Amino acid sequence: MVVELITVGTEILLGDIVNTNARYLARRIADYGFSCYRQTVVGDNPERLRRAIGNAFESADLVITTGGLGPTDDDLTKEIAAAYFGLPLSFHPQSWERIRERFSTRGMSVPECNRKQAFFPIGAQILENPNGTAPGAMFGNGDKTIVVLPGPPSEMIPMFEAGVVPFLDAKHDGIISSRVLKTVGVGESALAELLKPIIDNQSNPTVATYASEGEITVRVTARAPDKQRALQMIEDTQRSILPLLGDLYYGQDDQSLEGRVIERLIERGWNLAVFESLTGGALFAALSSVSESTRALSRGWCFNAEEKSRKWLSETQGVNGNGALAFARAAKARAGSNVGIAVYTQEPQQATIAVSFPEWEVQKTVRWLDTLVKGRRRIVKEALNILRLEG
Repeated sequence: MVVELITVGTEILLGDIVNTNARYLARRIADYGFSCYRQTVVGDNPERLRRAIGNAFESADLVITTGGLGPTDDDLTKEIAAAYFGLPLSFHPQSWERIRERFSTRGMSVPECNRKQAFFPIGAQILENPNGTAPGAMFGNGDKTIVVLPGPPSEMIPMFEAGVVPFLDAKHDGIISSRVLKTVGVGESALAELLKPIIDNQSNPTVATYASEGEITVRVTARAPDKQRALQMIEDTQRSILPLLGDLYYGQDDQSLEGRVIERLIERGWNLAVFESLTGGALFAALSSVSESTRALSRGWCFNAEEKSRKWLSETQGVNGNGALAFARAAKARAGSNVGIAVYTQEPQQATIAVSFPEWEVQKTVRWLDTLVKGRRRIVKEALNILRLEG
């Protein structure tokens, strides 16, 4: 099967947004062994989008679009795709009700313009969107099929996995299974070099690396006559990969780094206190997002002003010294916890992470060249990884 990808959005043509959707979809299509010979980016222009869809179907059996499903007048992907197949749009009350409910749960009334998101080509398979207001759709004429997905990756990826993957499974002989191995503390190129002996000789299962914020994942995908055989192939490949990853590996599939840290704390019978002077509470927020965090997370303090941090430290009984370790000890003492961690900054674009464990202490300096927002994300990853490795 030949697949073509069309990304819709003027903001991508202008370079305001990186086209991560095409990268994700291209790799998932490759997982199935389907051919993708061309990708197109088109702005919010009806005529150019119409031509892009027509050109795609000259050679493709399946076209997947992302973007252009919003409520505004220039969001026309669904309408233009429907027109290509000569399909009229019909109102779908259930989708409209889900959109209304989404606004209602936020205490907001739904704008009338969002009503257009509840219209779909007659006969289309509607792809629900639990993360936004724009449902997707899949439709065609039997020989050719188009899938229209929303632009935000947080909406597109879950919709693709839940709604499109079963369609791809049906088009592929046998069973395809995947497992995601998660790593932290290494760049994608360095990880690819570590796995080069396996990647260079791969066929089935396939092994591919994917970069995300502060982490690199390794997707192992196997094709087999049945699920049991596919899973066995994945297990065999994973056994070859893990010794190469060493401590870089922390979990798989839905496991999160913060979740692994909480698990480690619970296993040890420890509880953690957190002090932050730069990250705006992001470290505590990440840890507290884990469902069982109340079993291991005691208290947190966050200060953005140096004088307030100093005052807080000076008022902590039994703690002397300065710097990040002093703040980690103070957090531990104030909370009566086993472990205290501090993120402390005195220099621009530089922070020190310190952890006071029951019987030992560690600290690390982190520097960054990007914006404060990206710097905070990196610091949180580094802090979590220190807790994982050193605890």
